[in-house]
Amino acid sequence: IFSKGVYKSYDGAGTWIPMYGNMGQNAYIMEKEITKVKVDPSNSDHVYLATSDSGVYFSDDGAESWEEMNDGLQTLDIKSLKVANIEYNDFTDNFENGNANEWELDQGWSVTQDNNNYVLEGIGHEWATTGLENWRDYTFEFKLKLIERSIHLNARINDEGRYYVTFSGDGVSLGKSTDGWSQHNEITSVEENYNLDQWYDIKIEVYSDNIKFYVDNILKIDYTDPNPYYSGSIAFESLEDSHIYIDDVNVEIEPIGTAIYAGTAGYGLYSYDSSTEEWTHHGRTLGNGYWTPWERGMYQFS
Repeated sequence: IFSKGVYKSYDGAGTWIPMYGNMGQNAYIMEKEITKVKVDPSNSDHVYLATSDSGVYFSDDGAESWEEMNDGLQTLDIKSLKVANIEYNDFTDNFENGNANEWELDQGWSVTQDNNNYVLEGIGHEWATTGLENWRDYTFEFKLKLIERSIHLNARINDEGRYYVTFSGDGVSLGKSTDGWSQHNEITSVEENYNLDQWYDIKIEVYSDNIKFYVDNILKIDYTDPNPYYSGSIAFESLEDSHIYIDDVNVEIEPIGTAIYAGTAGYGLYSYDSSTEEWTHHGRTLGNGYWTPWERGMYQFS
C-alpha cells in the first residue's frame, strides 16, 4: 500500500498481517511509496518491492526483512516490476535429417555424408553458428574429426568477445577475444598428438567464471577467468586450409533463474544482472512535445 507498508495474507485475502518483522525491524517500509509487490514464481520467500521514492527492495524471507537493490539505477522512481523464470531448451542436432536448419552457416559449411552418416562439414576459414547470446551456463558436447589442419571451438560468443579452443594435430589451446573482437589472446595450451581422420569426443563446460575442456572424457584445460564473459552462443570456426567433420552436437543449458525488470519514471526500462548485482539500462521511453521522456512513467510492459 502506498505509504502504508506491506501486508501479507495466508488465507486467500481473508485477513491481512502487516509485515513489521518479529522485532518491528520493518517499520521504515511502512512509510515507503510502494508501487508494486512481486513474488518470485520459483520461490515464494523471494519478494521484490518497487517504490517511487526509494527504488527497489528485496526480501529472501517472505517479507520479514528487506535490503535495497539499487546499484545501477539512475532513478529511484520505480513504477512497475516484472519477475519471471528464464529457461532455455537443451539443443541437440545429429544432422540425420540431412540439413542444418538451426545453424547459421558460412559458405564453407554444409551437411554431407561420412560412411552413410550425415555430418556437418567445414572447409576453409568459415563459421557455423547457433544458439543464443543469452545462454549462460552450459555443457557443449560433440564429435569432431580433423580431415585437414585445425578448428576453433567457440563458446559464450557475444558482442564483446568469446572463448575459443584451438584443436589441431599438435594439441589444444584456450584463447579469449576481447574489446569487441579486436584482441585475441592465448591463455593456456597443451601439446599433444591428435590423429587426422579419427573421431574424438569433445566437451566444453562453461559455468560461472570457469571453463573446462575435455577430449574423450579426459580433462585437458581447466581455467577460471578473473574477468569472465557470463553468456553467449556457440560456433565452429574451421581455419585456413582446414577440413572438418562435426557430429552429434548436444548443449545442456542450465536455467538462468529469476529475471527481474523495472519500469521507471522518465528513465525507461532496466533489467537486473544477478552476476554483477547491478541494474542494466535499456533506454528511455520515447516522447515529444508536451510529453518529454522525463515525464514518461512506465506503468506497464510485457
